[in-house]
Amino acid sequence: MSRLRRRGRAGRRRGPYLVRALAPGLADHRLAVDCTRLTALSLLAFGLAGYCSAALRAHRRFFAPAAIYVAYNTGIVASMFLLGGEWGCARRPSGSWWAAF
Repeated sequence: MSRLRRRGRAGRRRGPYLVRALAPGLADHRLAVDCTRLTALSLLAFGLAGYCSAALRAHRRFFAPAAIYVAYNTGIVASMFLLGGEWGCARRPSGSWWAAF
């Protein structure tokens, strides 16, 4: 778990460098950096969900691991509609963060 936590923190710290390397043509990197940082926060939740899904699949329980992804995608779509006017372009990564937790 500490490894996942460190990777999440590293993703937040390295956000500006990662965006500049992947999208050098952007005039203003701030929105892309904010979106990268919001998405990096959900790494811990994704890791834990992966471990739990693997344990459930090992015990031949398949509905709950499938429901995790349905709930995640539903949370993303719902937050995009609910936060659309306030958050603008950042609503997709914020939806990813809210759905992960």
